[in-house]
Amino acid sequence: MTRRTDHLSDHAGQISFPGGRQEDHDNTLEETALRETEEEIGLSRTHIELVGRLDDYYTVTGYRVTPVVGLITPPFDLAPDAHEVAEVFEVPLEFIVEPQNQKLQTVTFEGGKAPLFCHPVSGILHLGGNGWNAGEFQRGS
Repeated sequence: MTRRTDHLSDHAGQISFPGGRQEDHDNTLEETALRETEEEIGLSRTHIELVGRLDDYYTVTGYRVTPVVGLITPPFDLAPDAHEVAEVFEVPLEFIVEPQNQKLQTVTFEGGKAPLFCHPVSGILHLGGNGWNAGEFQRGS
């Protein structure tokens, strides 16, 4: 996972999985996921075995997210993009799928209420779409 840098105009300081918008030259969403992972954290796609997707969902900010799941084979080197990524860290899958580590909170956004999953990670609460992503592992998608 990453913590985004504080100076970004979108999602500054937030915790996220690597990812981003599909570009014209990306033939598939899987290609987008691999490219974004390489760009953001410098993890070569040669270390990633894609195993599938989780269900699409929409964030409270209107983004459609298509989670792509892969297994990472060590050893590997990381080279985070210093402009976008302040920190890269690992969260064990066992922690993510443990129901006691998942909390559902309701937040107010632009006058409406939205459910958001959160996980206490590294002393912080991990809120939003990526919390929902992680919760999908436990729910068996």
